[in-house]
Amino acid sequence: MHQKRFSGMSVMHYSEMVCSAVQLGVSLDDLMSETRKYHGHDFSNRVEKVVKTIISCS
Repeated sequence: MHQKRFSGMSVMHYSEMVCSAVQLGVSLDDLMSETRKYHGHDFSNRVEKVVKTIISCS
């Protein structure tokens, strides 16, 4: 995913999906590794930041 093409909405939606997967037992490290592979570091860093915030508030 090109770093200028993602919106806050796409980051939030993807982050919610990642949180759901983590709640089902999927490793956050594995998810973020695959996310970096397919979507790049900028998008992944934003998603990881949001996911960690959501998880810490739960």
